[in-house]
Amino acid sequence: MKPTLAKTSLLLLLISIITFGCEKSSNNGNEKSDTGYSGPVTGYIVGSFICDEKDGETGKVIGKQTDRAYCILLENSENANSEWPMDFYTFDLPDNLYAIPDELLSPGYEGSNCGPHFFPDSLRYSYKINFKFQKNDSVHFVCGPCTAMELSFPWDDFDQILVRDVSKE
Repeated sequence: MKPTLAKTSLLLLLISIITFGCEKSSNNGNEKSDTGYSGPVTGYIVGSFICDEKDGETGKVIGKQTDRAYCILLENSENANSEWPMDFYTFDLPDNLYAIPDELLSPGYEGSNCGPHFFPDSLRYSYKINFKFQKNDSVHFVCGPCTAMELSFPWDDFDQILVRDVSKE
């Protein structure tokens, strides 16, 4: 009789572990999905920049410019009224998402520009997007001599991201 009781107890224990031991996760935009992307989230394109690419290992400029990157401010962000109103930047927004006028985009590359060019406050919320994102620092860059000397724009305070499933709102 004792072996039957032990087997029954063991079976109940295993069923309890299987039933209650698995934690369910709801992806509410702050958690990562199986693909490693967080979201979906809502934000705004608030600026852009073009800089010099550099080698990720040596840190030396490699003689070509980055693609245009876009600054993204998340909806209800604490950074909305800061000196630098952005949360992330990305080099992979689809080109056909918005027809942003040239005068809003950062001017062509110039070596003295150390940070992004932000849109005027009156247009800060004009380019609304929904997207999923993943942190990624695959593009290494330096923007002007200020960044090289670490005296200007605080690039380390902002994450580079990859975006996907981007749509206008």
